Amino acid sequence: MEEHYIGYLIGALDDDVREEVEAHIAAHPEVAVRLEKMRHALEPLASDHDAFEPPADLVLRTVGMVAEHVVATDVRIPDTGLSPVAEFVKSITRREMAATLPPIYPWHAESDAAPPSPKRRNFAAMLGLTAALLMVGLASVLTMRQTAQAKACSNNLRDVHTGLSTYCDTHDEQYPRVAAGEDVRSTLARMQKSCNLSSASLTCPGGPTPATGLDNAHYSYNLGYRDELGQLQGVSRSDDDMDTHPLMADAPDHNGNVVRPINHRKGQNVLFAGGNVKFSSTPKVGPRHHGGQDNIFVNDADEVHAGKHRLDAVLGGANDQP
Repeated sequence: MEEHYIGYLIGALDDDVREEVEAHIAAHPEVAVRLEKMRHALEPLASDHDAFEPPADLVLRTVGMVAEHVVATDVRIPDTGLSPVAEFVKSITRREMAATLPPIYPWHAESDAAPPSPKRRNFAAMLGLTAALLMVGLASVLTMRQTAQAKACSNNLRDVHTGLSTYCDTHDEQYPRVAAGEDVRSTLARMQKSCNLSSASLTCPGGPTPATGLDNAHYSYNLGYRDELGQLQGVSRSDDDMDTHPLMADAPDHNGNVVRPINHRKGQNVLFAGGNVKFSSTPKVGPRHHGGQDNIFVNDADEVHAGKHRLDAVLGGANDQP
């Protein structure tokens, strides 16, 4: 029973074994005292409980070491002590065996090449495995990089909202508006000065072009909406639906009726008027109306212009106007 004490203390036993140990402890009070002392002795291990982050190239280094070991130590299996199946295979002549093999094998009768040695076969297999793991590793690195860029982009949008909130404090709860005849690029440039925003906060790390001021805007901004009188209105911080009303997002690329993200492969970050940021794989994340979700990059008439009403949110790219 003693061999199970450590496993019991660290919670590594199966349920049936753990129950046996607990019954043994209940029948032997001195065991309980001994286990308590062991528990105190194990307490320093708790400080090392955090998960260890392995080096990024651990898999490839391990596979490479294994491959080197196989090549250095591999030897042919001696002919003695073979299994019945191996004895049978050994008894068949090379010509008889070749008749059962497809022509793709290099040691087929139609080929003059000699069969590769086990060492060469193992080395080739290890090379194939290494190449496969390398491809998986590269895919993982790309995925981690894209995830990190999306996270950094999300933080950028939160920083922008902090500046926009300061603007609202002195402008009657109104966020900056894209004026009639003005494009989003001009509005972002004005926002950068009036809200004390850095150029880095308006540049997505996953954007398609390097950061050069606002010549290539990586973010889209709300174009406002037309009220019943046709007057252009903007977004207010005092609206009840701030947490669901989009204010900014990664800029889109319009190709006919297809809208695709340009900063991130699988979607876009969306900053809502309430300051919350959401990553969405679809552009339909605006206020719900007409029985569905609003496409944040076009209005109800499928145009990249100001919305047809307050709940018709439209985020325009650098050159778009209300």
